[in-house]
Amino acid sequence: MEFMNCLATAAETIGQWGFSEGFASIMSEIENPTFVGWLVKGLLDAVGNYGWAVVLFTVILKIITLPLDFWQRFSMKKNAKMMSELAPIMAKLDKAYANDKNKLNQEKQKLYKKHGYNMLSGCLPMIVTMTIFFVMFGGLNQCSAYVNLKVYSELSVHYTDTLSAELSKHTEEYESRRYDILLSGKSTAIEDYKTWLGGQGVEESAFDAEISAATSRISQIKAEAQAEARKAVGEFYLEAKEGFLWITNISRPDTWVESFPETAEKFTGTLTKKYREYKDEFDSELYGEIYKGISEQGVGYKVGDKHWNGLMILPVLSIALSFLSTFISNKTSKKKNGEEQQLDPNAAAAQSSNKVMMFVMPVIMGVFGFVYTATFALYMVCSSLLSILFTLAMNPIIDRRIAKIESKVEKPDYRRK
Repeated sequence: MEFMNCLATAAETIGQWGFSEGFASIMSEIENPTFVGWLVKGLLDAVGNYGWAVVLFTVILKIITLPLDFWQRFSMKKNAKMMSELAPIMAKLDKAYANDKNKLNQEKQKLYKKHGYNMLSGCLPMIVTMTIFFVMFGGLNQCSAYVNLKVYSELSVHYTDTLSAELSKHTEEYESRRYDILLSGKSTAIEDYKTWLGGQGVEESAFDAEISAATSRISQIKAEAQAEARKAVGEFYLEAKEGFLWITNISRPDTWVESFPETAEKFTGTLTKKYREYKDEFDSELYGEIYKGISEQGVGYKVGDKHWNGLMILPVLSIALSFLSTFISNKTSKKKNGEEQQLDPNAAAAQSSNKVMMFVMPVIMGVFGFVYTATFALYMVCSSLLSILFTLAMNPIIDRRIAKIESKVEKPDYRRK
């Protein structure tokens, strides 16, 4: 009965094919993202799209921080105006105490205090702005990692479920026709065949061909089931991924990268520290099957032999808007205070520094836009655009307010009495 045991063992493996759901089973244990991610997730539930949730979150955040932004711009303009007025006095102090730096600094501090000049008045809003920038950077990247993990979990479950369903069809057929060979979709009555051959005095080795045929058929069934599972998971990905306008997967960069990383190693390389502990849970064979299914759907923009996730629109916009924002600020400052800056060396130095930043900041924004997720690039674009609009709207208001304050200052009357 050695043949019967071999054939039974080969056929029974049909019901054992599939992949471990180890990764999927731990998804319930993975914590939600940080506070930023939690807020974005709440907006996502409201608007139904990850990209628009980020846009809405950015608008709300800019409105909340608008008073702080106004205070910073007002303080900087007020200080610039005051410094230009103090420039002649500062020049006299520089000349009078040219050989005594300590005394010069003391006299300048007295002058600042007398006129209410505070060099640090615009620093706090700037610190808050930078803090928000890096909090958003970390929060949105972590949120994207969470979304990618969640999508991969759903893909792995969908793949294994589809594979199991396909294989179960043949398992049921095998159970109903015990010890039959699945050959080209047909079955052969092995027991009758064995009885006939046994009556002819045939050795057990005569069944080697039948065992080989059964094993080959099992491999064929597995390949067909995997093909169906890949097709199903590819179609499922089209619905499960978080796209936005032209971007296939907003949790990946809006560049030439694929919407779904080619290997498990590349996928885990995109994870933030919070989720990196789960990288050992990835099954490279399962990941490869899922990636093949997505690739077969041709997801993204076909360029050569690759499919791009995006068209690099967000990174380019982040560079352009960053340059435009700094350019507008510099031009406005120069237009309002050009003559005063010629008298004030400190203001001239600040203007020179602003010119440098006009080229440095776009480069920094470009690095963030090209390297990191499209969600953060989208945040930078929306934030820069709103900053430009707010600057154009606030400048006239700030100028009128400063003019109103100056009009209330008592000026000396030199008329004869």
